[in-house]
Amino acid sequence: MNILITGANGFIGRNLHKRLKENNNVFHTSRDNLNILDKSKVDEFFKINNIDIVIHTAVSGGRRTKIDTVQCLIENLIMFDNLARNKERFKSLIHFGSGAEFDRRYDIVQAQEQQEKEQAAANKKQQKELEMQKIRETYQTGGIEDVQQMYPNLPEQAIQGKLKGAGINV
Repeated sequence: MNILITGANGFIGRNLHKRLKENNNVFHTSRDNLNILDKSKVDEFFKINNIDIVIHTAVSGGRRTKIDTVQCLIENLIMFDNLARNKERFKSLIHFGSGAEFDRRYDIVQAQEQQEKEQAAANKKQQKELEMQKIRETYQTGGIEDVQQMYPNLPEQAIQGKLKGAGINV
């Protein structure tokens, strides 16, 4: 089987190459021998090599000690696009990511927990907005009396303030 491994100098690519080279014909590329940011070079590579599987481990940026720039994002998208545009010339594409794709403000183990907290907060905010929409619609169709029936313990002044955008909790 003919396998292309991008990012062969990186940890994942280097170890995949060691393991796969025993039973396969492995093309292990790095920036030195195939710049996958260069569309014409990638197209040329696929024209002259019969590849079965592409294992894409190359990355621009992705270091925990350095903040990525927008340029890193652009380069990663270009690399992926240059491979994917040749999809007719290989059977499978396996794309490896890293922990650097998670929010780096948190340890990778804590990133999932933080994402869940942020989602819960967004859901709570959306619920409050839906509640306010319900209050406004009830007020518009039935007046303050109907809103008071919905919230019998809420004083009229608070309802009026909320309808005007004042910050009380319902």
